[in-house]
Amino acid sequence: MPGVLLDVEHVRHYPYDELASHILGYIGEINEEQLQEARGDGYRMGDYVGQAGVEKAHERALRGTKGARELEVDAAGRELRLLQQRDPASGLNVVLTL
Repeated sequence: MPGVLLDVEHVRHYPYDELASHILGYIGEINEEQLQEARGDGYRMGDYVGQAGVEKAHERALRGTKGARELEVDAAGRELRLLQQRDPASGLNVVLTL
């Protein structure tokens, strides 16, 4: 759509890098089957979800909510003003004991 720019950033913080990565799991883009299973939960194609391990088991708690900004820009793409903004919210923390 002309005049629309979408900039998406997905972030998960792993404080110990690869330590216990096989238990913690990972996130990846939602697939069609997962999307059908999660129907009504607000997921859309392009969303990232837990694919394995704790990431998958606690997906809904870890998920958080998306943020968005709607801007008015000029013909050169320079921001003129902020029309509306919805701040993102972090998901819950999961505390594990190994």
